[in-house]
Amino acid sequence: MIALFLSSLISLILFISFGFFIEKSFKAQFSIVEKLLVGLVFCNTITTCISIFYPINTSILLFLFVIGLIYIAIIKSDLNRYIGLLNENKFIVLCSFSIIIISFIITLNSPRNYDTGLYHLQAIKWIEEYSVVPGLANLHGRFGFNPNIFTLFALTSLNDWFHQEVFSINFTIFSIISFYFLNQSFKLLTKHGMNSLFLFFISLFLVILKLPNLSSPSPDFSFTAILLFIFARMIDLSNQKNNSLLNYIPILFLGVYSLTIKLAAFPILVLLIFILFINKNELRKKLWILPLFGLIIFPWLIRNIILTGWLIYPFPAIDLFSFDWKVPLEKVIAEKNSITSWARNPGIKNGYVINLDFIDWFPIWWQRQRAIFKAFFILSFFSPLIVFIGQLFKKIKFDLFTNAVLITSFLGLLFWIFLAPDWRFGESFIIISSLAPLLLLNSKLKLSLNPKFIYVLLLFLLITFYTMGIGFLGLIAISPIVFISTLRNNFNQHKIIFGLMVFVFFTNYIKLERSQIKKIYSKEFYSHNYLLPSKIVVPSNVSFKTFKISGIDVYVPSEGDRCFDHQIPCTNNYKDSTIVLRNNSLQSGFRNNK
Repeated sequence: MIALFLSSLISLILFISFGFFIEKSFKAQFSIVEKLLVGLVFCNTITTCISIFYPINTSILLFLFVIGLIYIAIIKSDLNRYIGLLNENKFIVLCSFSIIIISFIITLNSPRNYDTGLYHLQAIKWIEEYSVVPGLANLHGRFGFNPNIFTLFALTSLNDWFHQEVFSINFTIFSIISFYFLNQSFKLLTKHGMNSLFLFFISLFLVILKLPNLSSPSPDFSFTAILLFIFARMIDLSNQKNNSLLNYIPILFLGVYSLTIKLAAFPILVLLIFILFINKNELRKKLWILPLFGLIIFPWLIRNIILTGWLIYPFPAIDLFSFDWKVPLEKVIAEKNSITSWARNPGIKNGYVINLDFIDWFPIWWQRQRAIFKAFFILSFFSPLIVFIGQLFKKIKFDLFTNAVLITSFLGLLFWIFLAPDWRFGESFIIISSLAPLLLLNSKLKLSLNPKFIYVLLLFLLITFYTMGIGFLGLIAISPIVFISTLRNNFNQHKIIFGLMVFVFFTNYIKLERSQIKKIYSKEFYSHNYLLPSKIVVPSNVSFKTFKISGIDVYVPSEGDRCFDHQIPCTNNYKDSTIVLRNNSLQSGFRNNK
């Protein structure tokens, strides 16, 4: 618990300092959430640059942290102003805190993502112990995926201090983006009532609550959450009068950054190109912005080249280099086919699925999907089509920016279904497309409820949730909100109703994650173990054998294909005799001797 809190606090300080620096450099005005997210982007970018030459260890963390603290001291007056604004918005801070505290407890659990044991932890260990290793993807093909955010996980893991990786980045992103959606939803409720845009933002917040992997160093969470923020922020900005290019800088940076987390974000380029095109006159005067996009993406590309010998992996169409550590073409193709075939139909042989036409594999894939997913897929496919056809016949009118969001999400849906239709690769595009009807509606529900009725409803909800065994925690969360809004604001209806909604979200969130919360209660509170989050669980039947590559011991699991958090070098349960060291050390890298 203490380790996770410390890692999260360090992350926030780094993001704040970098975010304020970028804002002042651009002479722009970012929201506090945009500052934090832009700070994340550039903290990650600098960390990735350093990782090319040095391992990301405590020395690097302390170096960046001291720089961050010095800059925070310089901008102390600006920071105090934002703290004052937060103090004026205690209601939203309390609402956010009730959700964030539960997510913190959930993050204390052991990582449950299968790929974390397969390669996430191992890839992060390589970043912590070595600068980028040439041809590392020859040892394990998944090391070539190179999600940019792994260097940030390595930076804040505090492994040297606690002798165990502590993963706080997903939790920190969750906290930042949850605050944004709650704050934006409350603003809309206050100004316009329960209109469709309010429901749109609340729906996206509920999606964020449902995202898994808070306790895992998985790129899936940050990938989906950041894309949802980009789309939501575009809709938000479309309703503002002053739409200077500088207002879109955070979206542009985050969009380019999302590509370095997962290549599945490729369709977001449509939205970024739209922003640049619509602001082309202003862009001519600010061409210096464009090299900054390269600053974000080039270090990641350099790591790709060093790890794999390919510019983008596993994408064999772009074959530019002939380094001795280059992963052989047939292995790159096999890795690409493995991703596609698993997304279409897990467990079926790659060659069989890859060679099937769309009309052959799609029905099999469709039968494997759950009913709720089928409903979302149908809605996400037909809703944008109805919007576009309605506009063609002038029955529906949308602004240019909302159209750009829907077009991007729809193209993302098509990109996803044809290349790798695994829900986690296309979730953000699917959700935005399926919520298109909310962007069509202009109706507003009047908030004219009797105060007595609200209190009766509150009592009913408390009794209901209490019978479910979670009402006490819900009461703790909602009571400060109700009393503050009643005593200090002379009974603010909007705050009461929004507080009730947060109470419902809070209690359902607890119910959804009840098993994980119980685990942490027994581990940390009951046993008084307050220092570390739970490590990844290694099955009792897994032990590790060794084989040699150029005289160096390489570990391999006795069962399955996961190395978990075992010491490096560790690879799958097969021995590839064609892999050798380039020289006499692990830092020199691996090559294929075939």
